[in-house]
Amino acid sequence: MRLYQRITAGGLVVTGSLGLFGCKQRDDAAPNDRRVVYADVNKDGIQDLLYATMTEENQDKDNDYYDWDLFLALGYSDGRFSESKKIATVGMPPNDLQAKDLNGDSNPDISYLVMKPGVTGKDGIYYDWGLMVMDGNGDGTFKSPREAYNFDKSPGAN
Repeated sequence: MRLYQRITAGGLVVTGSLGLFGCKQRDDAAPNDRRVVYADVNKDGIQDLLYATMTEENQDKDNDYYDWDLFLALGYSDGRFSESKKIATVGMPPNDLQAKDLNGDSNPDISYLVMKPGVTGKDGIYYDWGLMVMDGNGDGTFKSPREAYNFDKSPGAN
């Protein structure tokens, strides 16, 4: 099998073969990405790339804490992606990042779970989580994150 492309962004490596992707592409804006989703967010029939990463520009130096940002790279018909663009700051590391139509308007929406900072139990475990939603406009843009549901303890905990 011959390798045609390797997109490297921090610890993430996405590879394609058999001509599915173009030449090597690198996005240095994502040094620590961990959550990646593909979805056609601008409804052009081409998969786009959404990912979350922590950024040093949002570092709380007093607490050694980094906010996480969501980025979007639009897909091109030749298998490449546009330069990524920050679409939101999400705070704590997002979990279960997804892009699906949640409100029935046929536009992909973004959802993710996030821990709320500063809400811990006596054992130091976070007990307050929020299901955040960013309603999609269908053109690759999204409304600001809103809390769609609040969990009073960690999801899945008894």
